Amino acid sequence: MKAQAQEKLGLPVDLGEANLTASIEQARMAREAGRFEDAFQILMRLSQEHPTSDVVWLNLGNVLQDVGMFDEAIVSYERALGINPQVANTWSNRGNALARRWLTTAEGEASNLPDETRLAILQCHDRALEIDPKSGQAWMNKGGFLVVVGQLQEAVDCFIKAEQLGHPQAKSGQQTVLS
Repeated sequence: MKAQAQEKLGLPVDLGEANLTASIEQARMAREAGRFEDAFQILMRLSQEHPTSDVVWLNLGNVLQDVGMFDEAIVSYERALGINPQVANTWSNRGNALARRWLTTAEGEASNLPDETRLAILQCHDRALEIDPKSGQAWMNKGGFLVVVGQLQEAVDCFIKAEQLGHPQAKSGQQTVLS
């Protein structure tokens, strides 16, 4: 819209932001289609061209997490949080990456989860919900972690909250715990 107004007024148009947004959308579509390498390449290029874009680092973290590169995903989320610490998705996804990193290690059973790791994961999810208490996805992510660590009533409470907020998978989260 801004670019259109600038063009109509005969002002120079900065396509940098529009191109960034379009490229991020292209990476998201590649990710959704399971083309993780394509998404990764787009986001790596964007991270070099726009190193201060928290959205680029968040999306890069998501792709890295999708392919099981949890340490790298965590670094990417931390980079995003260093730029903008007020994005609930970044905090929640960082919590997911921390949990998934632990669960894929040799010791990675919930019963072996060190207290400091459990606390770090819960702090990420809680921070996400502080920032955006209406994020159904953040409630789902926290509930999913609570299931893993055996805090089932707290997990159900999270899924109920997600359902109240209209999250489409909240009912199945509750049913998993209750079955």
